[in-house]
Amino acid sequence: MSQTEKMILSLLCGAQDKSFLFADLQTILSRLGFQCRIKGDHFI
Repeated sequence: MSQTEKMILSLLCGAQDKSFLFADLQTILSRLGFQCRIKGDHFI
């Protein structure tokens, strides 16, 4: 199981919602094909 798959499973289980890093969420979304847009200091 890859590191990304482990991060996805931990996010989906909901047990680590408070300790889940924003950078990890960005990594997951970029690997799933989403693009990050930044407007000022807001991530869209």
